[in-house]
Amino acid sequence: MGAGLSRPIPVQRGIRQGCPISGQLYSLAIEPLLCRLRSQLSGLSLPASCGLERPPTLSAYADNVSIFVSSQRDVQCLQDTLSLYKRASSARVNWAKSSALHLGGWREQVVPSLPGGLQWEKEGLKVFFLGTENFKAKHWEGVKEKV
Repeated sequence: MGAGLSRPIPVQRGIRQGCPISGQLYSLAIEPLLCRLRSQLSGLSLPASCGLERPPTLSAYADNVSIFVSSQRDVQCLQDTLSLYKRASSARVNWAKSSALHLGGWREQVVPSLPGGLQWEKEGLKVFFLGTENFKAKHWEGVKEKV
C-alpha cells in the first residue's frame, strides 16, 4: 500500500466545547505530538540524585502544555515537531498566549532563541506560580478590588 494523501473527507459534524467526549478526543489528538516531543527532546537537566530514569521533557494538562528545553537543538526540534503537527492537524500554537521561563544554566553558553517572537522571562510564570515570592505576590494584586 503506497503512502500519500487520501481523498478529501467532508466534515459534516463537529463537537462543541463542553461536550463530555470532547476532552477524550482532544487527548487522543494531541498524544502523538506529546509522544514525539518526549522521545526527541533532551529535557530538563536535574541532578542524578533525583533518581529519574529520564529527564522530564514536558507536562501536559488539558490544553496547557509546558515543554522543557535545554539547548537550541531542543528548540529547533520543538519547532520542527510543531510544524509537522500543524500540517497533520491544522492546530497551531498561539505564541501571544505563550510564555517561557529561563531557569538555571544551559548546556550551551548561549541561551536559545525562541520561535514566534517569544521572549525569556526571568522572574516567573503564572501557570504554576514558578518563580520568586515577589512574582507570586504580583498575581494577587488587584484581585480583591475586582471581586
